[in-house]
Amino acid sequence: SVFTDFGDDQAYAVATSYRHIMGDRLFGEMCEPHQTSAFLADFLMILYKAIVPDLTGVVLFLQIGGVVVNAIAAYFLYRELRHWISGELAQYICMFFLVFRPKQSVFPEFSNMQMLFAVLCFICILGYLRNMKKMWYLVGAAFFLCLQVLSYPACLVNYAGIVVFLCLFSDKKWKAFGIFTGTCFVFSAVYILMILMGVGAEQFFASVDF
Repeated sequence: SVFTDFGDDQAYAVATSYRHIMGDRLFGEMCEPHQTSAFLADFLMILYKAIVPDLTGVVLFLQIGGVVVNAIAAYFLYRELRHWISGELAQYICMFFLVFRPKQSVFPEFSNMQMLFAVLCFICILGYLRNMKKMWYLVGAAFFLCLQVLSYPACLVNYAGIVVFLCLFSDKKWKAFGIFTGTCFVFSAVYILMILMGVGAEQFFASVDF
């Protein structure tokens, strides 16, 4: 899959990240509808560029990076599932997660990122339910939800589902709600502030299609 599964969508994602790391600003010079999902490929490209003088071969590196990132997530998913189900069933679930991809591509683009961060958020929610004294799990869940929303903005609806879930099953409902919602708010505020500092309020709101 690393060597063969690559098409127009992945080329578009490469171009988006390339433009971003070369200086084009989100909501400024960039008008791509998936521009907020460029951050993972951005990070991998910057890492590659720090090692290799130019970007020749970066696509292969991004493909391998997509596999590695999902393999790490699969490992943590397996560790958490072992607390809830048998080891054999946990293995099957994690193998399915590792090989199943919405577009049959391992590239870290928005659909794969949506699934990746949804699973990481799920791991944190399970960890919290297993030990509700460890509130940092909720911070992690909120952080990964925010990354999921950046990957695919329609995932914002997942916030409501998680809040309802926490209210139904948490021992300290208001505290859980406050930590989860507060983390989402802080992360979102910092991200929007960074965008505003980069392009200005007028340009940002002109670029957002309401």
